[in-house]
Amino acid sequence: MLCEASASHFDNVNVLAISCCTTLHFNLEGATLAQDWQKEYAASVTTYINDTNQFLGLTGFTVGVSCLGKPSLYALVGMGLLLLVWGYRFRAYRHRLDALRAVGHEAMKPSALLRSCLPAVAGWIFLGAVALGVLKL
Repeated sequence: MLCEASASHFDNVNVLAISCCTTLHFNLEGATLAQDWQKEYAASVTTYINDTNQFLGLTGFTVGVSCLGKPSLYALVGMGLLLLVWGYRFRAYRHRLDALRAVGHEAMKPSALLRSCLPAVAGWIFLGAVALGVLKL
């Protein structure tokens, strides 16, 4: 309405008013879109954390237990294979995590990620201890 009312009085101002209204409308839509992609990407962070905990934590612990009493080379090979598969499997998450990290999302802070991925860290430390020969049967 404000943009239409100014059209009858000032032609130059009308262009400016219409431009401002369009910009305002676009910015509001952009803010909504920005919030939508952040919500979607934040949901993928939760999936990433769950998958990482299950894969690196549970599988790392299982490989570590199966390598107890065997030469540490087996655990080293297991660590290498887990890293290769994990890197390949979670490559699809990289662009989403980088985008959230770029906007400073709370879930992407290193301390928050470390707290969320404690099972993965524990499984990886266990497998590393077996690989280094710290834990033996």
